[in-house]
Amino acid sequence: MKERFTRLFARPEMAVVIFAFLLNFIWEFWQLPYYANAPNMPHWEGTKMCTLATFGDAGIALAAFLAASFVAGTRDWLRDGAEKKTIATFIAVGLAITVSAEWVLADLLGQWSYAEGAPTIFGIGLTPFLQWLVVPIFVILLARPYLRGMQT
Repeated sequence: MKERFTRLFARPEMAVVIFAFLLNFIWEFWQLPYYANAPNMPHWEGTKMCTLATFGDAGIALAAFLAASFVAGTRDWLRDGAEKKTIATFIAVGLAITVSAEWVLADLLGQWSYAEGAPTIFGIGLTPFLQWLVVPIFVILLARPYLRGMQT
C-alpha cells in the first residue's frame, strides 16, 4: 500500500496538481478584491468561490503540463529540466485556457464581473492574466526538487 501511494505521488502530474492547487489557492484569495461584490460577500461564500476556482486552476495546470509534455516528448521534463519551448508551452497553454475561460464565464455567461477600477487587458482581468505568468514558474520551482527527491 505504501509503495503504491509513493508511486502515485512520484508522478509529475501529481506534483503539478498539488503545487498548482496550493499556489493558486493563495492567489485566488489575494485577487478577490478585484471582482465585483466579492469583498462584500459572506466569508464562506468567498471561500467556496475561491476553492472552486482553484480546482479549475489545478485542472488548467494539468492540461498545460500535458501539452508541454507532448512538446518535450516526455512527462519527465519537469524533473529532468526543460528547454525554453517546453516551459513556454506550459505557460502559454495555461494562459490561453485561462483567458478563454475568463472571456466565456465573465463576458458571455456573466458568472462574475470585475470590480470598478480593476485593471483589465482586452476586457480580461489583469490578475488572472498575471496568475498564469507567475504561478507556473513557482510550480516548476517547487515541483522539480520534489520530483527529484521522490526519485531517490
